[in-house]
Amino acid sequence: MIRFFIVLFSLTMNSLAAETPSPPSSDAIPLIKKKLAALLPPNTPIKSIGESGANGLYEIVAGGEVFYATRDGRFLIVGDLLSLDRPSHNLTEIKKGKIRLQILNQVQPKTFLTFKAQNEKHHLFVFTDVDCGFCRKLHNEEVPKLNKKGVTVHYLAFPRAGQGSETYKTMVSIWCANKPTDAMTSAKQGKPIPPKTCAHPIDQHLKLVQTLNLTGTPAIILEDGRLISGYQPAEQLYP
Repeated sequence: MIRFFIVLFSLTMNSLAAETPSPPSSDAIPLIKKKLAALLPPNTPIKSIGESGANGLYEIVAGGEVFYATRDGRFLIVGDLLSLDRPSHNLTEIKKGKIRLQILNQVQPKTFLTFKAQNEKHHLFVFTDVDCGFCRKLHNEEVPKLNKKGVTVHYLAFPRAGQGSETYKTMVSIWCANKPTDAMTSAKQGKPIPPKTCAHPIDQHLKLVQTLNLTGTPAIILEDGRLISGYQPAEQLYP
């Protein structure tokens, strides 16, 4: 996905900058849509084009990504938009966080494998692979601490080896087990899981991985939409 946007940026700089004269800003949005339609992969939805908060730049949301175009429709900017008025205020990441939550809020909660806190104050989502060492460390050492802190953990499946792999089959067996949370804990402890099949959400979760542009496990999404790529202790996630 990152490579695609680098290519997209290169193509757009060449194709958009070559066009003169600059169109009026009132014509920019339909012009940007038209040009992006020719550059984006097939069936990539352009969800929105609107003001970015920075004078002269439109914010574009497409395919789960956020990027920017000049108001004259001639240049595309791929990268983070930072506010200098508020240090470390990453406008792009804030927008991406909202997009992540919108996507996850459309998923049926029954497809999650949930370790619920008794006195729930917060919740987070974890895309996990049962054969990932840091996923196991997170589950065995940090999830109990998170639960004690009042943080509910919702697991989604991200078998990195893909569909049909042994990890994929194990995760299907976990979701299909009589007690899926017990099966998850056993798998994270390195214990064998009895093979089992059923109607499961693993393929749906893998599609979410692509939509959210996740590249590794554990991938933690906090309740405000922030993405934590990789293992973090409970104390850092929720001090």
